[in-house]
Amino acid sequence: MLYLYILTSPIHRDSQCYVGITENPEYRFRQHLAGQGHDNRKVRWVKSLVGKGLQPIMNILCQVDEMDVDEAENDAIDMVRAIHGGGCLNGVRQSHYTKQVRHRQKSKPDIRLI
Repeated sequence: MLYLYILTSPIHRDSQCYVGITENPEYRFRQHLAGQGHDNRKVRWVKSLVGKGLQPIMNILCQVDEMDVDEAENDAIDMVRAIHGGGCLNGVRQSHYTKQVRHRQKSKPDIRLI
C-alpha cells in the first residue's frame, strides 16, 4: 500500500501545497525537509519555510493500492488545483510509480480513507 499525502503551509493553509505518493510518510517528510526532490518549485518552497523556522504540514489523505496510484494521485492533484489554483506546486500530471505497475489496470481505484 502507498500513502497519498498533501503538504500545506503552516502559515496560509489555502496558499501553496504539494501532493505526493510514498510508501513511508515519515521518511518522505524528512526528505522534503532536507530539500531532497526533483521539483525545484517545491524544494524552494520547503526551504523558504525551513529558513523561517517553520515546516510544511503533511496530511495523509488516503492509502492507495499500487495498481491505482496514477489515477488517485492525478485526481488528487486536479482536486487541489481546483481549490488552490496556482498554489499547487505539482508539475505535469504524472506518477513516479507508473512504470512499476503498468502491467495491470483496474477499472476503479482501490482507495482507503484514513
